[in-house]
Amino acid sequence: MKTEEAWLPKFTELTLNVPRVLATGASTASYPSIWSIYDWFEGESIADAPLANLDLAAMDLAQFIREIRAIDTSGTPLAGPDNHYRGVDLALRDRPTRDAIAGLSDLYSSAELGLIWDEAGPFPSRSSPSYIIARPTAILPRCRGGS
Repeated sequence: MKTEEAWLPKFTELTLNVPRVLATGASTASYPSIWSIYDWFEGESIADAPLANLDLAAMDLAQFIREIRAIDTSGTPLAGPDNHYRGVDLALRDRPTRDAIAGLSDLYSSAELGLIWDEAGPFPSRSSPSYIIARPTAILPRCRGGS
């Protein structure tokens, strides 16, 4: 939560809305976890209210991702166990991903999943860290009237 408190304010002037942290709290005897309260965006889930213009939505999301990736990430935590290695170069995830694919062979075609992974690469090495969006649906959950 400390990372969200520090970084969400940097995302206020973007194409799409990003929630603000309104309040946080520490664990207590009556509630043993840290907690936070965020802005609420009015509207419907885009899963329940399909967007009227998918091309426009895709362009808005692409612009938003470009804006996020352009934010100076100096001082951000490096990829590591505290953030589930988010932001690590995907080339470093190649072997673990292939191992996971092999482990799914009783459910899925390992050959097909391997081809999908191969098509996603090669993974260029980034010269400097950039902010990534682990779950875009977490930041784009609402629409109003199909837009």
